[in-house]
Amino acid sequence: MNLLSLYVSAQQRYPIRPLTKTVRSMSNSSLVPERQLVFSPGLAATIGLEESILLQHLQALFEHRHAQERDNYAWLSVERDFLLTTLPFWNAVDLHRITRSLVDKGVMLMESPPLHSSEKLVFALNEPVRANQATPVNVMPMAALTKGRNGREMSEIGFLIDAGAIAFTDCDHVVSNPKVFARALSYACALGALVIAHPQEPTLSKGAAATSGKFASLRGLPAVSAIAERMGLDRDIALLEMTGAKYHADQITTARALPALQRAKNNGLDITAGTSIHHLTLNELDVADYRTFFKVKPPLRSEEDRHAIIEALQSGLIDTISSMHTPQDEESKRLPFEEAASGAVGLETLLPAALRLFHSGEMDLPGLFRALALNPAKRLGLPCGRATIGAPADLVLFDANQPFVLDRATLKSKSKNTPFDGARLQGRILASFVAGKQVFGQ
Repeated sequence: MNLLSLYVSAQQRYPIRPLTKTVRSMSNSSLVPERQLVFSPGLAATIGLEESILLQHLQALFEHRHAQERDNYAWLSVERDFLLTTLPFWNAVDLHRITRSLVDKGVMLMESPPLHSSEKLVFALNEPVRANQATPVNVMPMAALTKGRNGREMSEIGFLIDAGAIAFTDCDHVVSNPKVFARALSYACALGALVIAHPQEPTLSKGAAATSGKFASLRGLPAVSAIAERMGLDRDIALLEMTGAKYHADQITTARALPALQRAKNNGLDITAGTSIHHLTLNELDVADYRTFFKVKPPLRSEEDRHAIIEALQSGLIDTISSMHTPQDEESKRLPFEEAASGAVGLETLLPAALRLFHSGEMDLPGLFRALALNPAKRLGLPCGRATIGAPADLVLFDANQPFVLDRATLKSKSKNTPFDGARLQGRILASFVAGKQVFGQ
């Protein structure tokens, strides 16, 4: 079946209908990525759709989460894969708005969604030509590790690499079947592909809204132990020992998982790890009286865990920082805490939130931007994320000390679910350059 007939059949099978809570929209940049975006020698951020796209590239950050801009673009689901419609549903105006918000915050590049079909990936690679005409942001493709990201059948990794995929991931969907995951890792290893995974024990963490402990007990919230993250990482490390694959853990957020990560690196495994800006700057007490804007995935951890993760970042044990940009609409957040959707917008607050670590003396600027730009670029084998001769001149000029009080109404994202609403922050982007061309600022 060619792309045109697939498109027509998809329209017949999944007719476009008004965007509701059950129909999510997606930034239609061809087949928007499912993972990450990037700042230049400075920052990067992700903007994807919760279970749909993963904008994941990095020239500044190794973003690994999905955004749910529900009212941006309509998308069709084809066999649980995500096929963005072309004409007549292409919305260049919204695409321009979103990507302008990226360069305004220093984001230079984004990756396209994880697809399990090489034909769709080629389609995604061809379509960004139109996207690049509407925006200065560059687009790069990622592929799903399993078909439909359902963890049951491995994607055609070889064909997807030939089609242009630079990494493989199922986002925050854990491949719970170790046999399937081991097979995928083996194929990825043989072909030199990077696998990005979400370390978590899915059964223990299902339905959790908080981290186990005194706070969760006092609030009566369903909780998950920090051990669930370590269990997921332990399993993945064991499979890495068996297969020798290249592996990146998208979020390490607990002290309990750090010893296993250290042992894996000491044993010579090809493993790197990241964490989110929210887990570096917030803790479980910020949830206070059920503030749903602070409900993220995995849930916020204890202050002890937060300090342990910062120390791991300082030492280089944790390699990258991500924005975990996961927009949700007001309907999804204005619910009882247990029922509210997880996620917080992080794209436009990544720089000032990261600079909190600098102003508090917990990180210096070189260490901060090493995790935001250089390490992500090196992990993906890209020449960006560094200021060296011959590297892409993707640069960000910012004032690290300029203070402001964040008003979520001023965010350009259509979703306003930021945990930093009303917070006193420091750090403003003054100018952004892509390939030496100024795309934002005076």
